[in-house]
Parts: sequence; structure tokens; C-alpha cells
Amino acid sequence: MPDIQPSREAVRDRIAMALRRVLDGSEEFYIEDAPDGSGGFMQCVSKNPGGFYLEYSVFPEGEVQRMYRTTKDVPLETAVELFVSYATGGKEWLERIEWEDWTEEYHENAEPIGFFKMIGFGFVAVVLVSGFVNELFTDWTVAVGRIGFFAAICVLVGIAYYCSKRFKHPFFKMRD
Repeated sequence: MPDIQPSREAVRDRIAMALRRVLDGSEEFYIEDAPDGSGGFMQCVSKNPGGFYLEYSVFPEGEVQRMYRTTKDVPLETAVELFVSYATGGKEWLERIEWEDWTEEYHENAEPIGFFKMIGFGFVAVVLVSGFVNELFTDWTVAVGRIGFFAAICVLVGIAYYCSKRFKHPFFKMRD
């Protein structure tokens, strides 16, 4: 069976409708998969009443995922044309606007390892302090209560640290 591709106008209509839904708040974001099946994508969110923030991702062979983002808000018509070019395999979307490489920041903010590092730090701190606390307190119930309280604080600090790092991703905050 032959592979039937939609016309450029059909792709444009589909993308324009989807981006209008993002702009009016009906949808939070829009993602278009790379047409070559490489696992890459282009996505956007609306950050103000008239514009979009766009990102695209590529997976170069043998390398980590690379992330790029727009440096300025993109108006609806421009965003539609960029997505149509991307979805139909064109290259105009790469040259029409300025893209910023933010791969390192993306991986730093998206890495859950930081959370586990903080939990590990909290656990080590609890172990060290528990030895100290055991010597200071003769009443075991008081010592256990204080150690538990300190452990809970360490876990909350770890969670707060993880969330502060994770939600720096531009999809979770407003841009200036």
C-alpha cells in the first residue's frame, strides 16, 4: 500500500488549529514529532497573549539529546510556518529565527539524580547526627523523636531542592 502524505495545506490547517488552542489556553502545549522518526521533536507553549516559546530537540547519533530554544517570543503566524516547515521535513524553520543551544541547562534541570543526591546527603547527615545525639541523650524516646524530626527536615530539604532545580525548566516558569 502506498504511503499517502497529507498536503502542506492540510498540515498547516492542523498545526494552526492546534496552536490557536495553545494560545487561547485550551491546551497547555503542542508537540510535533520529527518527520524522520529520529525521536526529535519541536514543542511550544504560549507565554503571553500573542506569542509562543519554542524548543526543538535532536538526537545526534552517539551523542546526548541536544536542546534548542527560541531567544524571543514568536507570533502565531511565524510559529505556524515554523511547525509546518518542521513537520514536512523542510529546513526553513532552522534559519528563519534565532535558536539558542541550552542542552547543558536542560540536562542539569531535568536530571532527577540531584534529588537522590540530596536524599543521600540527608541520610548521611541523619546517621552522623544520630551517633552524636545518642551520646547526648540518655532517654532513647527523646533521641529517636529528634532523629526522626531531623530526618524529616532533611527529606523536605531534598524535595525542595529537587523541585527548585526541576521547575526552572522554561515550560514551568514565565519568561521575562
